[in-house]
Amino acid sequence: MKKVLITGASGGIGEAMCRYFEQRGYSIIAHARDEAKARAVTNGTERVAVWGDLTKAEEVDALAGQVGKAGPVDLLVHNAGILSTDKTLGANGLGIQAEVNVVAPARLTKALAGHMSSDDPTVVIVSSTAANFARSNDYTKIIEPNGSSLFGDYALSKAAANALTIELARVFEGMRILSTEPGFVKTKMTHTNSHMPAPLRFLAKFASSTPDKAAHRCFDHILATTPDSGIVVQAGKNIDSAKRSWGKEEAFDSLRKLLAKAGVTL
Repeated sequence: MKKVLITGASGGIGEAMCRYFEQRGYSIIAHARDEAKARAVTNGTERVAVWGDLTKAEEVDALAGQVGKAGPVDLLVHNAGILSTDKTLGANGLGIQAEVNVVAPARLTKALAGHMSSDDPTVVIVSSTAANFARSNDYTKIIEPNGSSLFGDYALSKAAANALTIELARVFEGMRILSTEPGFVKTKMTHTNSHMPAPLRFLAKFASSTPDKAAHRCFDHILATTPDSGIVVQAGKNIDSAKRSWGKEEAFDSLRKLLAKAGVTL
């Protein structure tokens, strides 16, 4: 039985992904930031609970130890993410969106490289179509957040996540690294998040998808077609990143600077 580790699995899209992969015969390792939330999503199931703050290096190392005890992972899904206008810096001295949406997937992928299966080990970063609206590919701009919302720092962080997908594919040649996106979904991040623009919070109540549909959007194409490593998938289609801002060499240069600021080298 294949094993999938899903970060941010305690609710919303992450919890829906647990159900999605269970229906396809996967064994689930469900991550949450703290033990209580991880236990809540695994109680009464065969899921394995793991936990840790993904912005803290020592907790990522401890999480890797927990995952190692569960056995080799076939699929790692970086689902944990955040949309915030908060200017507070995180544990690594970067804006919290940079730390959760970019640094955390980089650090955890590296920490778990030795715990992945030898048979087509795959890593999927859950990005966003907001990446298409990023006005720059200088990702060092989100080191110090400017308080902008969906189409500002958040979009830039998700474009950086797409660049990270390509960069990880270059570094970890033995793994298949992909990016996907869930569409506009009614979750706590959208319809009750005060950091989301008010018109979009309202729209999320009536014109958004569901977490279960989002899980299908994220993975139906990937499981059916097994895209090559480094591919960014949007709306069930492979994107030509060479034509996007996140696929330019200057994007990778700024991504490396952002990661270095957090003490992460790939």
